[in-house]
Amino acid sequence: MNQLRQFLAGTIDLQAEFLMARLEGALPKMLGEAAPADRPNVREQFERLTRTPQGCYALIDYVNFKGEGVLHTERYQGQG
Repeated sequence: MNQLRQFLAGTIDLQAEFLMARLEGALPKMLGEAAPADRPNVREQFERLTRTPQGCYALIDYVNFKGEGVLHTERYQGQG
């Protein structure tokens, strides 16, 4: 367990880079799955959130722990 803690503590910068890379790849996936009429709003809301530290944190948290929300299996009653 101690080795795992040391490994995680020693790779914080790499972990942060991974989280950011995943976030950067999320918007194209979201836009690809959104209805054409919804794409401008999806982009606008995503970019609005990225303008604040709290918004970036929320997006990173959501994308990395919930996913991009583009899988058809993640829908509720055919919506989402």
